[in-house]
Amino acid sequence: MNLFSPEFILFFLTLFFGYWLISPWPRLQNLLLLCSSYIFVCQASPLFASILLVWSLVIHGIALSANRGLPGKGAIALTWLLVVAMFVIFKYYGAIREALILPVDLPVLNILMPLGLSFYLFNSVSYVVSVAKKQIEPPALLDALLYMSFFPTLVAGPINRATQLLPQLANALPRSLREKKRAFLLITLAIIKIFFLSAVLDENYVSSVFSAPQDYDSTTNLIAVYAWAWHIYFNFSGYTHLVTAISLLLGIQIARNFDHPYVASNPENFWKRWHISLSEFIKDYIYIPLGGNRCGWLRAQFNLFAAMTLSGIWHGAGYNFIVWGMLHGLGLIVYKGIKKLSPFKTSTLFSRTVGRIITFHFICFTWVFFRAADWNTAWVIITHISHITDWTLNLPFILFNAVLIFYPALIALRTRLATACRDLEWYWMPVPVGVTLAVAFFFAPAGIPGVIYAAF
Repeated sequence: MNLFSPEFILFFLTLFFGYWLISPWPRLQNLLLLCSSYIFVCQASPLFASILLVWSLVIHGIALSANRGLPGKGAIALTWLLVVAMFVIFKYYGAIREALILPVDLPVLNILMPLGLSFYLFNSVSYVVSVAKKQIEPPALLDALLYMSFFPTLVAGPINRATQLLPQLANALPRSLREKKRAFLLITLAIIKIFFLSAVLDENYVSSVFSAPQDYDSTTNLIAVYAWAWHIYFNFSGYTHLVTAISLLLGIQIARNFDHPYVASNPENFWKRWHISLSEFIKDYIYIPLGGNRCGWLRAQFNLFAAMTLSGIWHGAGYNFIVWGMLHGLGLIVYKGIKKLSPFKTSTLFSRTVGRIITFHFICFTWVFFRAADWNTAWVIITHISHITDWTLNLPFILFNAVLIFYPALIALRTRLATACRDLEWYWMPVPVGVTLAVAFFFAPAGIPGVIYAAF
C-alpha cells in the first residue's frame, strides 16, 4: 500500500479520526495503532504479518529473559545470531546460493523479503540491547509489539531507538496532536520532493542513462550521476518528511534521518547528515562493539572499514552494495588520515567550499555502484565520465553545479520560507501550501513514484 495511494489516504483518515476519538485512553490508542500496523502489513501479505508477529514475540521473550537473569551479553549475542539468520534466510539466501553454486534449493526460502524486515530487525537489536544494558525496563507486550510494527516507519525507516520511541508508546498520559503546522508543511515538502523533484530527475536524466549508458555521451553520463545523487536524496528525504508528519499527527516523535547531507565538507560529516538513524545504529551497535577507536589507530580504521562494509551489505547482497560500503569505508579512512596529518586545523569558507565539492563528487562516485544494475553498467558509466574531452557547457550541467555551489544559500532561503509559513495563522496556511502543491502536481510526471528505500 503506497503511502500516496487513495487506499492509504482512506486508511489513515479512518485511523486518524478513530485514534483521536479515544484520546483519553492511550492504551486503547496503542491497541488501535497495533491493529492498524498489522492491517498495513497484511495488505502486502498475511504471511509477512505472521513472520513479524512471531519475530516480535521471540524478541520480547529475549528482552524479558535479559531482565530476569539471562546475561546481557548472552541476550545480545542471541539476538544478533537470530538477526543474521533472518537476513540470510529472507534477504541473502538467493545471492549466497548463486555465489557458492549450492545444489540445494529450499522452497521455503523462495519467497519475497517480508515488508520492513531490514528495519524491524535493527529495531529488535536496539530493544534487546537497551533492556540488557538497563537503559529501559521491558515494556508491556502491547507496547513491544507496537514498537516493532509501527507502520509509518516500517517500510523505509527511520530506525527508531527503543530508548526514544518506547517511552512515548508506554506513556500512560494522554497524547496531544503534535506540531500540526509543521506536519502539514512536511507533507507539502514531501510531495514536492517525491512527485516533482525526484520524479522529474528520474524520468529525464537517470533511468534511461543507467539502463544503457553506452548509448549516451560522457557528459550525459555525468549529468545522470549528478541527477541520481539528488534523485535518491529527494526521494528518501521526502518519504522521511511524510512519515515524520504522519507520526506527528498521531502524537509521536520519530528519529530525524536527514540534515542536508550535500552541504557536508568531508565524508565523516556526510554520514552525520545522511540516513542519520542508520549511521548512528552502525556506530553504536557495530563499530563500538568491534572496539571502536579504543584499540589503536590501525585497529580503529579496520573497525570503521568493517562497519561501513556491513552497512553496504545491509542494503543488499549484491556486489554493488558491498563495493558501495567498502568505498565509503575507504573514504572515511583516507579523510581521517589526512585530518590526522594535515597541518591546517582551522577551516575557512574557501576550504569548506572546496571540501563540499570534493565530498559531493566522491559521494556521486559511490552512488554509481549503488544505482547500477551490475558491475559492467557501473564500469561503463565511470569509463565514459573519465574520458570526457569536450567540456562544452550545457544547461543541465550548469544548473547541477550551480545548485551544489549555492546549496547553503538555498537551504537558508527554504528555512526562512518555512518559518514564514509556520508563523501564518492557520486559516492562511492553505494559500501557500495549495499554490505550491498545484505547481508541483502540474509539472510532475504521471503516476505515483515508488520509495527507493522500501526495497532494502
